[in-house]
Amino acid sequence: MLQLDQIEAYLAVYELGSIAKAAKKLNLRHAEASLLIENLEIALDTKLFERSKNSITPTQAGILLFPHAQQFAHQGERILHLSASSNLSSGSLRIGLDHMVPIEEIEGAIAKVSSKYQLLEINVTRGLSQDLIQQLETDELDVIVHVFFTDAPSQTERTLLRYLVWVACCSPDSEFADLDLISNDQLAKRRQICCASMFNNPLTKIGGKAAFETWQCTDQEDVARLIEEDLGWGYLPQALYREREALGLLTKFNTESNAGDVNITTRLELLHSSSRTLSEPQQMFLDLLIDQK
Repeated sequence: MLQLDQIEAYLAVYELGSIAKAAKKLNLRHAEASLLIENLEIALDTKLFERSKNSITPTQAGILLFPHAQQFAHQGERILHLSASSNLSSGSLRIGLDHMVPIEEIEGAIAKVSSKYQLLEINVTRGLSQDLIQQLETDELDVIVHVFFTDAPSQTERTLLRYLVWVACCSPDSEFADLDLISNDQLAKRRQICCASMFNNPLTKIGGKAAFETWQCTDQEDVARLIEEDLGWGYLPQALYREREALGLLTKFNTESNAGDVNITTRLELLHSSSRTLSEPQQMFLDLLIDQK
């Protein structure tokens, strides 16, 4: 079995061309450094260096090993660094995310938590609000980020993060793209592409459906793709819309409901159990989301 000290000795001899110099660099005796090289050759069942009275040079096998040994040593140092870190955590962060909520709303917080707790296992579960709440109650999730659905169950803490802004949008090829204002009658007669979660939430179902004919997708990304293909119009979260607007894939339009500076918004909420103690990474994630308010 390969050992990190053997690899370090090999790299030092390879780079310095001398066992004596390598031993000095590694704070070893000459005999100790030499034995590490010999044991590595035994482990690999191949000769790595040609030795003479005044020199030591790598064999072809020794040359081929060098880049792999560098990678091995780098990974070994990283593991040692993590082991010594006070931020080492083998715990988990289980996030429930409403189908209507773009991943952009939480990805910054995830990145910061994962950077600090590098061995943390992070799971993001998409679902309907009512299903996610049930999973929170049965300890299958640690935290939920969702569009306001109903009163929170007992022993659940809820925090208003901000208001999610929705944009009425269509393909640049759509007949809506060239109109200053789309009437409710025009919306009703043109197919609407919707996130299915919108119709499972009583509060968004009332204001979200505007057309006689609707197509539903589970994922907001799929909603956006169908709108891009000019198969209908739809409401998208502002963050998701802006990405596609920048690429020239979507354009927004004004309706009678959001004419001028009036925005269509929904409450974006954070839920977690008040009966369970959160771990440090879980609490950090909550704090980061709340700080974005």
